[in-house]
Amino acid sequence: MLKLSPVMLSTAMTMPAAAEIRTISMVAMPAWADLTALFDSGGRPGFSLVEVIVALTILTGSLLGFAVVAQRFTRSNTDVATRTLASDLATSRLEQIKGLRNYTALVGTYNTQVETWTGTSAYAGFTRRTYVVRTGPNANHDYTTITVEVSGRSLTPVVRRTTVIAAF
Repeated sequence: MLKLSPVMLSTAMTMPAAAEIRTISMVAMPAWADLTALFDSGGRPGFSLVEVIVALTILTGSLLGFAVVAQRFTRSNTDVATRTLASDLATSRLEQIKGLRNYTALVGTYNTQVETWTGTSAYAGFTRRTYVVRTGPNANHDYTTITVEVSGRSLTPVVRRTTVIAAF
């Protein structure tokens, strides 16, 4: 039979319910103190199963987050490379037209011209449309507006470059 000292008995009497008191090795402890036994490894080195599961959950969440960031980074780089190629196509057409010395032939030569690239070219899959509109000639105005649109390769929105050439 277990004997309690008078101090322990008085402590047991002041607790709200006797069911919450357990005596272990002559020491009175509340019932919730047994929860520490769930995390006690019994003096053995290593990790408990709960610790391993929590660590694996955190690691899995981190790796999934990293995979999402890597996917978005790759998509962003692809979109930027596509937009750069389209911008190069539009700019090259504008420079080609600016270099033309026959101002009166601009509309007839380039208006509504459409080019599509196929094959293994770096520009494969792009379509370039050129629009040339001449305002004038009259006493006050004589200029030409050139707009180049490049589309393709799921490019949204299309790349559009515009320049104005005055009569010379």
